[in-house]
Amino acid sequence: MPQNYDYSVCNYIKRRKNSKKIGFFAFFITLLSVVLIVFVADFISGKISGNGSILFGGKIKVASYSIYAIELGEYNDINSAHELSNQIKRQGGAGYIYQSGTYHVFVSMYENVKDAEQVVSKLSDSGTSAKIFTINIPAIKFEYKGDQEDVVDAISLYKDLYRKIYQLSIDLDSNSSSEVKVESQLDEYIDDIEDNVENIESLYKKYKDKNLLNLVISLNTIKNNLQDTRQLSQEGLAFSSSLKEMYFKIIIAYLDLAKSV
Repeated sequence: MPQNYDYSVCNYIKRRKNSKKIGFFAFFITLLSVVLIVFVADFISGKISGNGSILFGGKIKVASYSIYAIELGEYNDINSAHELSNQIKRQGGAGYIYQSGTYHVFVSMYENVKDAEQVVSKLSDSGTSAKIFTINIPAIKFEYKGDQEDVVDAISLYKDLYRKIYQLSIDLDSNSSSEVKVESQLDEYIDDIEDNVENIESLYKKYKDKNLLNLVISLNTIKNNLQDTRQLSQEGLAFSSSLKEMYFKIIIAYLDLAKSV
């Protein structure tokens, strides 16, 4: 999936005042090696597992699951996290910052823990300290007496879109696809989200279910983030980085939605 960086960056930050030139060069080389390791792992990783069970009969339920992020840095202050994140993004990596008590800087994420373990092992062999951060996403459960098909489609969109953006990132980095093609596919995904939003909004107006409103807000947030990514389509590494950061945003948006219903 994503591509990124290194937790040994913590040591780099501590040493930088004493050896800026040497430290920057060493960090740059380390960063490139991390990006390469993660890219290869992403390219050969297996298919993502299913969406979980969705039950009908007045109740909607989507099973819980876990996802495994590769963490390269953890900080108590946001500025330090942004420093590492920006370094990573300049190399085309995601540099996604996740706040959970402290600020965690992630390089990639996997649904199969073995894939994550292999990446951590390879990073360790290359001299980069990394660890797995497990994100547990609770089940989505709520009773809804109205038409369920559109709601189920909208909830299922998150994992489907995550897979698609992840694959776009791999295709772009491996030159299997061009920026123009990726741009066109993003436009299609944005249109799909708008269709889902329109359907859920109409249901909310009819049934006034607060969970439907939460779903509309979440989908609109993803749509806006995708549009921002789309605007970077001619900016090389910035576009590549934004794609990787985007599929993190999709998963976290789904996590937030699951917590809200």
